[in-house]
Amino acid sequence: MADVCETGVTRLVEPLRVGAVQKFSGTLNHKSKAPTRLTATVNTFIHFVYHFSQKSLVSCDVHTMKARIKREPKNLIFDPMVHTPKGKSGPGDHGKDGIKNFLTTHECNSKCEGLGLDKLDSDDEESNKE
Repeated sequence: MADVCETGVTRLVEPLRVGAVQKFSGTLNHKSKAPTRLTATVNTFIHFVYHFSQKSLVSCDVHTMKARIKREPKNLIFDPMVHTPKGKSGPGDHGKDGIKNFLTTHECNSKCEGLGLDKLDSDDEESNKE
């Protein structure tokens, strides 16, 4: 099977997988794991999603795996869920409680600072908007 189909869309199927699945966060667990470059990047991605969504989405249950894309091994983020203020995006959406959990457990790193992301505050009023 080719790495990329004719339309240029990458297919994520078992023959392209070159490594084990690595879990970075749970539905309500955003604590940082061992400090590696990949861990810092994934944690920064989650913080960026919160910032870019104007503080209305928190990615959770984030996994990565190595997959072969154009014959090169790459880390892919997949299977994320989100928390939203109304808690109605799906079964793993814990609403404001999920957002607050992220705000109290996320630890900013140098990549967060490098992107100019604001420090997080558990009393952030924006996380309570409807």
